[in-house]
Amino acid sequence: MMRHYIIKKGRHYSKRGIRLHWGKIYGKYLFNFDKTCLYEKRDDGDFDLNKLLGWSYGWHQKNSIRIGWRPGAVAGFAEAGKIELFFYMYNKGHRLSGQLAEVSAERWYIMEIEVLEFYKVAAFTLRTADGGLICKTSETFVVPGFVPGYELYPYFGGNNTAPHDMKIELGGV
Repeated sequence: MMRHYIIKKGRHYSKRGIRLHWGKIYGKYLFNFDKTCLYEKRDDGDFDLNKLLGWSYGWHQKNSIRIGWRPGAVAGFAEAGKIELFFYMYNKGHRLSGQLAEVSAERWYIMEIEVLEFYKVAAFTLRTADGGLICKTSETFVVPGFVPGYELYPYFGGNNTAPHDMKIELGGV
């Protein structure tokens, strides 16, 4: 089901509430960043990673898997309409992130995340909406046992709040 998320100016959250899961290890999502997700880097140099989607195993800053984003970091990126995507994880309290790819605002993409418990990795696959492969990577991730968790929705920043209203379309495939 496709949902429209709005992160309001001066806020972090696009949605309140909790959707629980019991041992989730796979998710496939269709998403689109509206051009409202583009903004210029702040003068204070803080350029936090925003969050698109993900899920936790218990508390999300202890164990979670997410996809992060921010406008492309090259000069004039807001005008170029580019958004950088990152994997963003906490595993046993240790944070790890890395760049996946650069995508365009107002285009549809598919993100697939799979936790391969036997191999102790999380695999990330990004595709165009018609299925063309953009990138595929994996990182070490150890599932912390069978614990309840919750879905993570679009969220702006870490320290900063949204400079204006931002719209994202996101749904499971």
